[in-house]
Amino acid sequence: MNISRLNFKSSFLSGYKITKKNTSDIAKVGKSLLNKDNSMSDRLMIDKMRAQLSSARKSESETQAGMSFLTEEKKAVDSLKTLSNKLKDLSSKYNDKTTELDEKQDIKKQADEIIKNMNSVINDIFGDKSIFKGKTINVETGYKTGITISLKNFNISLDPNKKNIKDDVFGFHIEGKLDIDDILKSTYKIENDLIKPLDKLGDDIKGQMVGLVNNAIYQDMLVKSSVKKLLELKELDKYQAEKIISASHDIVDSVYYSLYGDHYDDSGNEYKYSGKIISISV
Repeated sequence: MNISRLNFKSSFLSGYKITKKNTSDIAKVGKSLLNKDNSMSDRLMIDKMRAQLSSARKSESETQAGMSFLTEEKKAVDSLKTLSNKLKDLSSKYNDKTTELDEKQDIKKQADEIIKNMNSVINDIFGDKSIFKGKTINVETGYKTGITISLKNFNISLDPNKKNIKDDVFGFHIEGKLDIDDILKSTYKIENDLIKPLDKLGDDIKGQMVGLVNNAIYQDMLVKSSVKKLLELKELDKYQAEKIISASHDIVDSVYYSLYGDHYDDSGNEYKYSGKIISISV
């Protein structure tokens, strides 16, 4: 078939004489348009990956801030649980029939000191003058999803009348209007009204910390996928890519250690984040 004999109705090609030379020109125009399409596609992908990377790194920053907040709460609750168990032990000894009167006096002094220490911890973290009072951290985990972190309401008391646990002068005082004898006489109340609620509060805090660890792992996955694509598209060099990924891994390690307190998980296994997608549960 002789291509030079074709009649074109298109105004663009009408009257255009096809030769070997301008056939080559047409091919060049097509190639140029194809390259332009590829360039536009790359630019759209670059913009998408940069947005994804920016969002992931922002979430990582929020995750770190949220974990710092929760870590201080958890330290306070852990301290209160330790003191509560000491108080429970003193109560058991106080109610032991073999305990002498002078020993009971010493127990009362120790118990009184423990309660003062507990009130101090509570007011430092949960009180109206606490640096955490009214503070809220929103961690964006995905499109229209997130974790909101704020100071937990503290209403744990040995006094059955809960309104007695706080006043304008002393702030929180878990003993309410009970005297030290009333507190020591009831080991059950210490267990039921103090230790168990503190355990629940601690579990609530740990649950949020677990959520932050899982979010850090998820955001790290997004960081790596974004960086890999930007590296392929030559929008990042190898040094920049490694630096971003290393920083992301460090955040995962940091929040993980904040949850477990060391390099080991609850099963005693040594932990070091390697970039593998894993999931932590309570």
